[in-house]
Amino acid sequence: MSKIKFLSTICTAILISACSSKPPVVYSSQPLVSEIKTEPNVISKQQASVLDGLNIGDSRTVNNYSFVVEAKYLSALGEECMRLSINHSNVNKRIVCKAPLDGWKLVPHIVVEQSPSVLFETEAQYAQ
Repeated sequence: MSKIKFLSTICTAILISACSSKPPVVYSSQPLVSEIKTEPNVISKQQASVLDGLNIGDSRTVNNYSFVVEAKYLSALGEECMRLSINHSNVNKRIVCKAPLDGWKLVPHIVVEQSPSVLFETEAQYAQ
């Protein structure tokens, strides 16, 4: 009986010591996320006027592309944003946000997908 107590004590001590040790410190040579610098795609004031005052379900046509407002919300930056469903060969989604200083801007995709970039002309395109 004393051998069983001795063995159970040893096993318990090994188990406790294995669980109490610190895990190894691991260092990565590559970051999980890399920062990408992008210029804000500010929509020209002329075309941005189409977006002011839209509500969920409203539809408009810009540059021969029709879109419907699917959702409106405030971003974490406090900007008024809308998710637009663009009817172009296949349905695409784009987010536009209204920054207090810049006006309306296209928000870059987090997941890259094909979508018409000509729906709204940015100020850089508009100046050409």
